Amino acid sequence: MDGGKLRCRISESGDSEDLVGSVSEPLMLIPRNYCSCAEVNKRLEHPTKCDVYVECIEDGPKKYAFGKACENAHCINSEIGACSHNCSSNCTKDTLDYLDFCPTSPPPAKQSANGISITLETNIITISLQNVTCSLVGFYGVELNVSSNVTDQAEGELKMIKKPNGSAALNLHPDQFADLETGYRNWLLHSCIANVGSPAGSIQIEILQQGERQFRYLNITIHDQTDETVSCSIVRKMDFGISFTSDMDKAVIRCSIRHELFPDDPKIISNNETVSLLQKNFCENNTDDRTYFQHPSDCNSFIQCEKNVTYSKSCLTESLCFGSESKAACGNCDDVTCKKLSRYNNYQVANRTATM
Repeated sequence: MDGGKLRCRISESGDSEDLVGSVSEPLMLIPRNYCSCAEVNKRLEHPTKCDVYVECIEDGPKKYAFGKACENAHCINSEIGACSHNCSSNCTKDTLDYLDFCPTSPPPAKQSANGISITLETNIITISLQNVTCSLVGFYGVELNVSSNVTDQAEGELKMIKKPNGSAALNLHPDQFADLETGYRNWLLHSCIANVGSPAGSIQIEILQQGERQFRYLNITIHDQTDETVSCSIVRKMDFGISFTSDMDKAVIRCSIRHELFPDDPKIISNNETVSLLQKNFCENNTDDRTYFQHPSDCNSFIQCEKNVTYSKSCLTESLCFGSESKAACGNCDDVTCKKLSRYNNYQVANRTATM
């Protein structure tokens, strides 16, 4: 309706030929939010008429604009904020269209601080972050503040996406017995440590049994999972148990990492570990409280008998070995006699060709 014309008319018969019309007046609408940035009870110039002013009234959290005519054909004077008989050039007739008709000076087109730049163009605010670091990740609140009045609020989240970087390591605990009543001992667990990217990808355990040519998913029980953020990426440690069966002896186990955001990327795999099952009745004739024996295939591990119960444990580091002369402790691998080479001396189980 803005710019239209309005008039009143009198009709005696209802016939349009008998209409008596008044002088038409143009409609000059005041924008609804004309007072959104103004002080309460402040008089503003009308956007198009000099003999009309706008008064801002507050009602609760909102402000409303009321158009009022100056008396005695006076004009609103922008310098003194009141109607004056001096209808001079001090009356502004240009439409005030900045920031929803807020009569204030526009802010700089671009502001920058602490690596964050804010650009305003055609009522669109663009926030840019340069040299993004992990410390900038999180939720951000944005407020539009004009003349100490918050006119709008919004919230957004900055996320960091990183691919897994190819680092994964599997540690298979030597306590490997088939068909235990409990499946496995939950205080002697295996672990996989891997960089799973951010947000975190997933770790899976895979097995290649003798006679097979392709790794497949191995069902495990996860006991603990801890995450640490390193260079914006998540390094995850997963502790898990495996219920070994007799057909898994000499199988190869590894952990793999996949990320749903990068489905076309090749999966990341860890080192291979070979299963070496022990006889759970190895200690059935032992009567001592605790006795130690060499492991049949790994010098970095040993068999521990507690009465007639059999356990297998690792030396603290791969540079320590349990030899034939060892009694209750591991020694330096260069100083003990072991019928098998240790991992410290590049001991490796024979590799088999496998389809990845």
